[in-house]
Amino acid sequence: MLLVQAKVKTISSEYILEEKEDVLQGTKISEMKENEEIQNFLEKDLFDAEEKNKKYYVWDQTTLQEQDLTQVNLEEGTYYIVEYTDNEVYYTQGFTYADGTTYYEISDIEKLEAEE
Repeated sequence: MLLVQAKVKTISSEYILEEKEDVLQGTKISEMKENEEIQNFLEKDLFDAEEKNKKYYVWDQTTLQEQDLTQVNLEEGTYYIVEYTDNEVYYTQGFTYADGTTYYEISDIEKLEAEE
């Protein structure tokens, strides 16, 4: 997830400089609402996908490869959701911590690492 976040930050910086939406990589989340995995993830209410001034995009394995992140492998049917204004990265499957809690946001996972 850190590699994805680093790439998102680079793209976000480019977007700010150029102010062109075509710089943003992935598929707009609004275009994938029919996807069952995306629907299930949005039902978790981790964020408001309709929020103005936010740029939520879905990254699949093809997007990762296009961004030269070939070492990052998604499980079939899973996605990263990236938000370009805050550089947040979500993983639709989440990561289950030792205590059984599942975390979906990179910022939450980073907090866990800081606590240890």
